[in-house]
Amino acid sequence: MLEVYGKEADEMQYYLFHIFMDCREILNCIIQYRFLISEENWNKVDKIYDGFDNLLVATLSSMHYEIVVGTIKLVDTHRNSISINKLFEYCWKLGNEDLKQIIKKYRKLLKPYNKLLDNLQEIRNKIYAHSDF
Repeated sequence: MLEVYGKEADEMQYYLFHIFMDCREILNCIIQYRFLISEENWNKVDKIYDGFDNLLVATLSSMHYEIVVGTIKLVDTHRNSISINKLFEYCWKLGNEDLKQIIKKYRKLLKPYNKLLDNLQEIRNKIYAHSDF
């Protein structure tokens, strides 16, 4: 149970907390992934993984997995997972016109990324289902 100031969190707080935590985890993976693959840090990484090349592959693969799956989880509309879309739906149902305008604005800002998100969703589905080209 999630609590805020000693009381059970309401639905909005619950959505925001979980979305924030998911975003934080994805951002952390992206930062670490970029560190590991950057040319300027390769000397540091090479020393760590010298003799443990499988560890580097496993680390990069797990970060890649977390980034893809986590990003799609944030925008998924077809699952029961907590997502930005579910937050928008919840906020829309509140009936506050100011909030509805904010939601319209952010949906419009997210629209150019739909193709990228569709591609990531396809990758995520292949990760869960099976390996193919």
